[in-house]
Amino acid sequence: MKRLIISVVCLLLAVFLAVFGYCSLRHMSLALETQAEEISTALENGNTEQLKREISDLLALWEKHEKVLGAFVNHEEMERTEILIQVLEKEANAGDYENLSDELMEIQAYFSHLLDSETPKFKNIF
Repeated sequence: MKRLIISVVCLLLAVFLAVFGYCSLRHMSLALETQAEEISTALENGNTEQLKREISDLLALWEKHEKVLGAFVNHEEMERTEILIQVLEKEANAGDYENLSDELMEIQAYFSHLLDSETPKFKNIF
């Protein structure tokens, strides 16, 4: 009987941790997506000061969530995204707004793909 109780407690703990991890990932993913949309809006409006500020905010948000994301997400994709965010910041500071939109679209695609790739589905588990 003790083994059954221990097994059930371990199972419930594993389910709780999985749900908590998914909810955390969802929150981080949505925050990063929203910040990327703010950058896109500033780029479309041509507001360079707001654009630089939004990119700095995205970099800070990324650094804040990077350790937690590392537990859930493919590290190669994370490194690529971090490099893109840094390139985004450098291009904004240099005034190269033509290439900036390409990197921004790639970052936005990654953020939208982030939650889908980590959603517990049968094909993701097996």
